[in-house]
Amino acid sequence: MHSDETELFTDRTTALAALGPDECGAVEHVEELWPRFRPFADHRFLDEFRAAVGALESATESTARDRAFRGMQQRYWEMYLACGLLDRGIRVVPFDERPSSGPDILVELESTRLWIECIVPEPGQSADAVIEPSEGRATSVPDEGIGLRLLSAVREKRKRFREYVDDGIVHPTDAQVIAINGRCVPSANTDFEPPRIVRVLYGMGFPAADYDRTTGEWSDGYMTARRDLVRASGVPVQAHLFATNDATELSGVIYSWLDPWNRARDDGRDLIYVANAGATHRLPVGWLTRACHYEPKIQGRHGDLVSHDV
Repeated sequence: MHSDETELFTDRTTALAALGPDECGAVEHVEELWPRFRPFADHRFLDEFRAAVGALESATESTARDRAFRGMQQRYWEMYLACGLLDRGIRVVPFDERPSSGPDILVELESTRLWIECIVPEPGQSADAVIEPSEGRATSVPDEGIGLRLLSAVREKRKRFREYVDDGIVHPTDAQVIAINGRCVPSANTDFEPPRIVRVLYGMGFPAADYDRTTGEWSDGYMTARRDLVRASGVPVQAHLFATNDATELSGVIYSWLDPWNRARDDGRDLIYVANAGATHRLPVGWLTRACHYEPKIQGRHGDLVSHDV
């Protein structure tokens, strides 16, 4: 790690120029996180975070600025999540007590080792890219495109976990969780209940109700099924992974959209945990306090979800 590691920023003026003035609180926020996260940071964290903030401050065109922001956000997400776990009384293993290579965060839950791999998906490329909406112009939310970006993140990190297992770092008896931050996918903050990350993992589409033209009565509301999302090329992508037994190694997915400027509410309920019903290592409901947990439930011909605020 960098020789001057006690402070997150070597130049606070640059940090303020990149992250905003004091009144927005972003610089103070990340500075408060750093001393707590420092024992858990890998050897590249400090240099990479500082480099991203410096690039964010000096960027003169949007492409470079977006690239720098994504680099900063990836590292911020790791730091924020680790500190959030500590706040919840969860033991995070210090970096010098765990393998130097491996997933981003190692947690000990009683007798269970839980590895967490963090990712901040990007807008995507070519025809499947999610584009920033034009200001002052009404447009539809690219729900399918956003969902494809989230599923791409899950695929990428599942592949990475398999490599860690092959290398002997993650053991078959360990629990695996992917932590996704959707901040860098345009319009990902536009959502409804149940959240998009839940819908794309459990094959759910949109809210619906049936109307009986004879009686004039409406049925109870339910969620339509959507087993696949479709790329611009016409290729379908599975969007019901947690409704299958294809990912038994994955205990669940943590999701959030926050960044240094848009932070948690005072009660801290800023995280979503989507449990994988078919996981080999199921984590107990409530393991992640001050979060909303989602688990599947089948009622008749329609799927439903049970959510728990804990």
